[in-house]
Amino acid sequence: MIFYLLKIFFGYNTIEKFGTLYKVSMPLVIIGITFSICDLVNSIKKKKKGIDIAMITVFVTVFIILLLIIEPNINKANAIYIPMIYFIAKAICFIGDRFKIVYVLAILIYTVNFLFFMDYYFDEYTKKENYLFEQDIMDATKFAESLNKDNVYIENCLNQTYIYTLIENKLDSKEFIETVKIENNIVVGYGNYRFYYSNDIDKDGVYLLKTDNDKYWNLINNGFEQKVFGNFYVLYYENN
Repeated sequence: MIFYLLKIFFGYNTIEKFGTLYKVSMPLVIIGITFSICDLVNSIKKKKKGIDIAMITVFVTVFIILLLIIEPNINKANAIYIPMIYFIAKAICFIGDRFKIVYVLAILIYTVNFLFFMDYYFDEYTKKENYLFEQDIMDATKFAESLNKDNVYIENCLNQTYIYTLIENKLDSKEFIETVKIENNIVVGYGNYRFYYSNDIDKDGVYLLKTDNDKYWNLINNGFEQKVFGNFYVLYYENN
C-alpha cells in the first residue's frame, strides 16, 4: 500500500506525461522534505517554532489518512499539495542561495513545463479523453434552451449528467436547491429538466438522447424534428 501511495504522489493517477506537479518537481520534494526535517530538529533543539512542523504534519497526516482509504487516489489528497509546493520551494531556495543560476533555471523549466502542459491539455488530451469533457451534451443543452420548451428530457447516460446541463443553462443555485429531485442518490430532475422518460410523448418538451433507441424512433415517427450534436440527438416538435 505504501508503494502504491508513493506512485500516486509521483505521478500515477494523473496525466502520465506530466505527473502531479510536473515530474521535475519530485526530486525537489524529496530534497525539501529532507531539509525540512533537519530544520525541524534544529528548531526543536533551540525550542523555537517554525512552519516546517506544520508542513510535515500535514504531509504525514494526509499520507496516513490515505492508508485508511479503500481506493486512494490523488483526488482524495488535495491537501498534500500545499506541503509539497512548500518542499519544492524550500529545495529551490536552499540550492539557489548557493548557486544563483538555479533560480533562473527553475523559472525557465517550470515555464516550459507549463506551456507544454497547456498545449497538451487543451488539444491532444481533450481529444483523447473526450468523455471527461462531454462538450456535445453542453452544446445540445444550449440548443434545447434556445427552443424555450416547457420541459427538457435528457437520457441520463453520463456520470452526473445534470452537472453538464447546469454549465449551460446557468440556473440560479437557489432555484436548483428548491426544485432538485433525488432518487437513490441520483439527481433525476430539477427545474424543467427531467433525467428520465415517461411512456407519453410531450410535444411541448424537447428530448436529448445519446443513442437512436426505441424512444428516438418513436419521437421521429411522431413528427419530431432533430438536430445532431456529436453523439447527442436533440428532438423537438415544431408547432405549425
